[in-house]
Amino acid sequence: MDIFTDNKLHPGHDTAIKPHYKEYFDTVFIAFSPFFKLNNGGFSKEGYQRSQQISFDEAQTANELFQKMPKPAADIYSYNNESYPDDDAIYEKAEQVSWNAVKEGCGFQSFDEINRALKTSIGAYRRIFKRADLAQTLSDFATANQIYYPTEGHFEVLSKKQMLKAFRMLAKENVVIEEQFGLNKRELNIASIEEKEFVDTINFHDYFIYDASKELLFAVDWDDFFFLICSNRQIVDKLVGTLNFEGFYCDDTTESAWDLTREEIEAGLQIEKQRENIKQTNQLVDKKPWWKFW
Repeated sequence: MDIFTDNKLHPGHDTAIKPHYKEYFDTVFIAFSPFFKLNNGGFSKEGYQRSQQISFDEAQTANELFQKMPKPAADIYSYNNESYPDDDAIYEKAEQVSWNAVKEGCGFQSFDEINRALKTSIGAYRRIFKRADLAQTLSDFATANQIYYPTEGHFEVLSKKQMLKAFRMLAKENVVIEEQFGLNKRELNIASIEEKEFVDTINFHDYFIYDASKELLFAVDWDDFFFLICSNRQIVDKLVGTLNFEGFYCDDTTESAWDLTREEIEAGLQIEKQRENIKQTNQLVDKKPWWKFW
């Protein structure tokens, strides 16, 4: 499999990450999308998170697509939060807040718990895996300390600044940018590009950025609050050590759902299945004619 020609630049959520890239890269680093504060002190409790849960009525008002469909069973989330800082404000005024600082401030035991809190907050989990307690703790800490959440499924402004530095550190002048599913593939010369132009050029749905010689790949996926740095060990060590990307190295079994162990996933799915069986049994009982109970 050629990941570049087969549109397989991300392994997805059910495949070990590092083996997926073995034909091109021997090292993958999971880099956390940063939390941030605005250095002008501006903060809105309504805007600390871009993604907001909205009602079905609100969704119908905002998008005519919802006017043509029945009310879904799933929660609905919207990015149209005008209180969340725009990219220009983040570029000009944002200061990074590390996951480690958030972990310590929340009293979490691991980065796993931050990721679970973030994913719970956007409805990214099946119900059995949600951790409302972690999400509430993170929300309380963020609002008390005027900290903004990263936004899932894209490269953040602060991360894009570091990515440009990474390519330049490796003397890469041409990079390739691809949207999800290999759409809108384009090449960009960054030899003399201004940082702000580079940041603005990488769009919200640009999921893959790599140099023309395919020695360094940055990849992100839907619902993820992190992105992948793929290269050889020497290059990744250099970038992580110099540019202070925060995260951890993948081993041979690390998957995108690294915040849950395989045992936790299997146990949760088993409980979910048992609950569904009980629900179906109860529904059958409720439908029985009254004389069946005598």
